[in-house]
Amino acid sequence: MSQKLNKNFVMGYTFNLCKSNFFIVPYNQNIRMRRNNKERIEGFRKAFEPGETLRWEVPKTEKERMSFYDDKYTQLLKSNVTAAFAVSDFYAVEFMKFLQEKNIRIPEDIQIIGFDDSMASRESNPSLTTIHQEAALRAKTAIECLEAMRNGVECETEIVLPVGLIKRKSTRKL
Repeated sequence: MSQKLNKNFVMGYTFNLCKSNFFIVPYNQNIRMRRNNKERIEGFRKAFEPGETLRWEVPKTEKERMSFYDDKYTQLLKSNVTAAFAVSDFYAVEFMKFLQEKNIRIPEDIQIIGFDDSMASRESNPSLTTIHQEAALRAKTAIECLEAMRNGVECETEIVLPVGLIKRKSTRKL
């Protein structure tokens, strides 16, 4: 299943969000998850053309990620990044905490956006701006597809579900 971002939606918000580089924090998982993440990333990358986009593929374990962030910290500061998009709220909140430990102010110094609208996005400090997608609709669509396949009917190979922006305190107007 696909979770592509509507380009008009992304363009409308990112115009007010970012005036320089955009930094993306993807993660490496199984093939299906990489495909979904790639589509999320490409939606944001297109919205920021022709600007530069940094892409970090972060390691799997928390210990390795913290070491990775430490190693990349100087590059982050030199690149004048104004915003970070993570392919999930979990990674966005983790990265936000890392930056705060380095005395980077969110959203004054760097803005952060996640994807999923999880409970963690609402409870983080500051609360995380995120892309919301109805989990119930995702589940219902997956079940309908499985039932169709069980009955010998082909299911769409790519399904685009609606998303919405949940503006919270981790972003600001530039």
